[in-house]
Formats: sequence, C-alpha cells, structure tokens
Amino acid sequence: TSYEPLVERLTEAAGDLIVGPARDPGTFVGPVIDRTSFERITETVRSATASARAAYVGTAPATLPAGGYYVPPALFRDVDTASALWTDEI
Repeated sequence: TSYEPLVERLTEAAGDLIVGPARDPGTFVGPVIDRTSFERITETVRSATASARAAYVGTAPATLPAGGYYVPPALFRDVDTASALWTDEI
C-alpha cells in the first residue's frame, strides 16, 4: 500500500494551520520561545531539504506582531531513520 493518501491529507491539514500570536484563539501554531530557537529550527528545516523531500513548508504571515519568532509547519517525507531530522526533537 502507498502512503500517498496520508501525505496528501497531512499536507492539506498543515496548510490549514494558523500561525500567529498565542493570545489569539484562532492560532494553532504560536511563536517559539526566542531568537536562538527560531534560528535553530529554521536552519534545521533549511538543511533538511538537502537530505529529505519536503512535502510541505509553510510561511509565516508578514502581518504578525513584532517581537515574536514564528516558525511555520514543515513536513518531510522519505526521511532516513538514522538522520537527525528523524531522531531529534525539533
């Protein structure tokens, strides 16, 4: 069996996630704790595209309040189970 239907459903669901301030009740993905975390996570996503196939990489809206560090959802497929993308919590 193929996992394509699952990938498609997860990709659609990730695209529907609202990135924004934690105080907004419509937000599902709030900011990360600080700039260091933001940089670490965005670098992980960037470098993961070299070793794994991105199924979905979202974008954070440009209209978010200043001072927050927002990282949109990213989904990867065909990830090597020995890679840091698979084994490390991001």
